[in-house]
Amino acid sequence: MNRKILIIVAILLAALGGYNYYQQSQQKKNTDLTMYGNVEIRQADLGFRVAGRINKLYFQEGDKVTKGALLGELDTVSYDAQRRKALADIANLEATKQTADTVLARRQALYAQGAISKEQLDTYQKNAENAAAQVKAAQQLEVVAADSLKDTKLYAPNDGIVITRAKEEGSIVSANSIVYSLALVEPVWVRSYIDEVNLGNIAYGTKAQIVTDTVDGQTGEKRTYQGHIGYISPTAEFTPKTVQTENLRTDLVCRVRVYVDDKDDFLRQGMPVTVKIDKAINKN
Repeated sequence: MNRKILIIVAILLAALGGYNYYQQSQQKKNTDLTMYGNVEIRQADLGFRVAGRINKLYFQEGDKVTKGALLGELDTVSYDAQRRKALADIANLEATKQTADTVLARRQALYAQGAISKEQLDTYQKNAENAAAQVKAAQQLEVVAADSLKDTKLYAPNDGIVITRAKEEGSIVSANSIVYSLALVEPVWVRSYIDEVNLGNIAYGTKAQIVTDTVDGQTGEKRTYQGHIGYISPTAEFTPKTVQTENLRTDLVCRVRVYVDDKDDFLRQGMPVTVKIDKAINKN
């Protein structure tokens, strides 16, 4: 009899444990939303706006750069010469304009005395106007030459990390040839997808926890970051997979961008991560 009672009690305890586990799993299912994605970092491809020979490059792949840092320089000999020529042309044309203005002033006095005709005065007036136009044109050419000289230097547009150094010193490059590729420090986000069933459970600003597969050497646990939903695609798309079955092709998902709020140097482009959203926290 005691043995039967013990068996019955064991069965009841097992059933109770199974029920509690089921309740907890259902509660967890109704509370948390899990998505999977990859880290994305905005990238900038940088190059000189003018052609020339690279004289100096100051950074290597993996180096950190700050906004405004000088990344590289082209040889400036030809661009210096172009600007000096433009300045000399302006000086010559301004002298010509001054002479034309002086002659015009004298002819205007003669015209007032009736010594020359209106047609003659118009000729001198046109000469003075042409001289002024030539000065303005030369000044514009000098601006272009000065900009070209300035563009022989390449600066970092933002803080970032050099991920590619595509050219070396001494290389001849054309205008806009890629010299550096820069991974910008911010923003850093996770590109993920959510199915239409759970689409109503997220909104702009929804808090999220981002977990990497990498284990932190100090804590022995996976690295965790805090983030928020910053973009939700207004249109659905088919599940992005290389190989799709007939069922998968009909599953529609929306692209989501989860911005990382406490990013650090351990996050890498393309790193796979898990995004967890606690519905209970976001309701508060």
